[in-house]
Amino acid sequence: MGKITIRGTIRGLPADEVFRRIAAFPDYPGMCEAVRRVDLIEADDQHMVTDWEVNFHRGILRWKERAEFRPEEGLIPFTEVDGDVDEFTGYWKVEERPDGHVTVAFFVSFDIGIPTLEHILDPIAEEALYDNVASILTGLMGDAVTVEPPEYQSGGADRPRLDSVIIK
Repeated sequence: MGKITIRGTIRGLPADEVFRRIAAFPDYPGMCEAVRRVDLIEADDQHMVTDWEVNFHRGILRWKERAEFRPEEGLIPFTEVDGDVDEFTGYWKVEERPDGHVTVAFFVSFDIGIPTLEHILDPIAEEALYDNVASILTGLMGDAVTVEPPEYQSGGADRPRLDSVIIK
């Protein structure tokens, strides 16, 4: 199982605007090369179900996801409900810093579903995820964002706690 956190620092935009841009999933295809399409299936103020198609290494990855919007927490937890991988669950987190900049964190835990090839496929997937999230953040925020190197987590003590953000 792979786990990756990608962080970006945004200058010159308030946290609520950063959150709004990240939550506008159907806008992604027109703003970045990584996302081929996002089809809206259903939505209200608190959740959205979407079909995704993104560039993935040398292919295309497809899934359907349910996301929850918690603007008061700056949190958008999401989980795959159907798709090309066995598990794809995580969150976007937007936080205003004391220096006036905004930090965005994207965390995902994924299981491609081929345990015997996990040691080969997970690093490829992590690299593709980093490239795609960096493309999304740059597409959404322009020159206002600096994307940091990825943080990789293995199981055990350094695993982020997801139980407080996962959609039930």
